[in-house]
Amino acid sequence: MIYFLIVFVAVIEIVYLFVNRPIFVNIPPIQFYMIPLIMVILISIFLSKRTKRMMRVVKQGIIIAAIFIIIFVPVVYTNHLPLYSYTEAKAIVAKREKLLITEFEEHKYVHKDEKNRYHYLYKVKRSEDETIDYIFDPFTGGYEALHD
Repeated sequence: MIYFLIVFVAVIEIVYLFVNRPIFVNIPPIQFYMIPLIMVILISIFLSKRTKRMMRVVKQGIIIAAIFIIIFVPVVYTNHLPLYSYTEAKAIVAKREKLLITEFEEHKYVHKDEKNRYHYLYKVKRSEDETIDYIFDPFTGGYEALHD
C-alpha cells in the first residue's frame, strides 16, 4: 500500500510540473525535478514486486528516501518559481510601454544571460520594418528593451 501511495503522489507532482511548465515557460527547467520523481516511481514499482527478497532495513531506508524526495522536490520547485508568469509579464510590458497585446509575437521565447539567469523575451512588431525586443526578469519584475 505504501508503494502505491508513493507512486500516486509522485505522479501528481509530475502532473503539477507539466501544468506549470507552459505558464512559466519552463523556468525553472522541470527536467531537474523530473529525474528524482521518475526514479522514485521506478524504485517503488521494483520494491512492490520484490519485497520478500530484500532486507527490511534496506526497504525502510529506500522508503524513507523516497518520502524525503517526494517532500523535497515540490518545496524546492515552488521556491524557485518566478514571481510573474509569461502572460502576466507580457501584460506588464504592454501596459508600461503602451503596446497592444496583438503586437507581440505569439511564440514564447526565453533569454539566458551570461550569468545563467533566465528572462522572458518578447518580440514586438511595431511596423513592417521595426521589431523591438524586450527582456523581462520574471523574478524581479524589471524589464528593458534590447537594441541592436
